[in-house]
Amino acid sequence: VLGVYYPEADVINVVPLKGHYSPRKNDIVIGIVVNETYNAYEIDIGTSVNPYVLKEYIRGYLKIHDIVSAQVYRVDEVKEVELRNVRLLRGGYVLTFTPVKAPRFIGKNNSMLDLLKKYTNCQMILGMNGRIWVKDGDTELLKKALNLIESSSHKPHLTTKVEEMLKGDNK
Repeated sequence: VLGVYYPEADVINVVPLKGHYSPRKNDIVIGIVVNETYNAYEIDIGTSVNPYVLKEYIRGYLKIHDIVSAQVYRVDEVKEVELRNVRLLRGGYVLTFTPVKAPRFIGKNNSMLDLLKKYTNCQMILGMNGRIWVKDGDTELLKKALNLIESSSHKPHLTTKVEEMLKGDNK
């Protein structure tokens, strides 16, 4: 993995520049319904094997191409994923980013996510799998900010730079 090295007192941090999504228990993910069987839905969350969610765990009905948010409930030794708390996201659309950069999109104590919501007035849910569901607000400004975060995620003072860009475009 190619990454940027950040030395700290007792810890060595390497922030990868690229990488695929590796699911972990309790991750929130954004998925797309890609198949339906008699008792389950197949959800694409960007992993090599799509998880199935039993219909008994979902209130209501889903259709192919529906966008959902879900929580990773379990990941087994062969990386098969079990999802729970599946919820239909009505309207909006999905933007994608490099999954290993998800922490930079969130920021410390949700600082980056709060900043994006404040200046764009978008409803959004960020998935740790490299997808963001977006609805309403200034989506073009949001896309511009997301591109800045994606291209500068390895640089210091990113939150300040993003805020300056958002303020400048919001005048």
